[in-house]
Amino acid sequence: MDLPLEFATSRLAARVPDADDANVAAALTQVLTPATTAELPPGWQGDYDEQRAATWLAERVNEGSVMLLQSTETDQTMGVLIIHAEPAPEDGNERVDLRIGYVLAEHAWGQGLATEVVRGLVDRARQRSDIRVIHAGVAVSNAASIRVLEKCGFKRDADGGSVDTRSYVIDLT
Repeated sequence: MDLPLEFATSRLAARVPDADDANVAAALTQVLTPATTAELPPGWQGDYDEQRAATWLAERVNEGSVMLLQSTETDQTMGVLIIHAEPAPEDGNERVDLRIGYVLAEHAWGQGLATEVVRGLVDRARQRSDIRVIHAGVAVSNAASIRVLEKCGFKRDADGGSVDTRSYVIDLT
């Protein structure tokens, strides 16, 4: 599958960064902070210097696609979108299911940007015939992200999640 799914919204551009660019690691240190990573897996939480950010980015790129979310007005990095594609079960490997995650910088909170980026991704994915569904996991305690997913048409997946997380899905077929 041709990932990533670069796209733009009215305020954000989702683009693939050059993982070897030191400026990308520096930008990620402004996104990956103790507050923004608090609801993420334990190994992703905490403070990030440029070395840890570069390592984190390389690990995410190895697993799938990473896109920086940048302001279309200022080019400031507002967050990061992570996308992982898997063959769609029982679909003859003609289509894929996506798993997504996102982190917005603290300075981007409260502006509706998470909803904008998730809607932008869903709209871009709907333009393709090779994407069946999009899954997103969210910490039960992260009410803001749960609202974002629900506003964007995701439904709770009763078969997914755990005590600490909920799984949401949107069917694009």
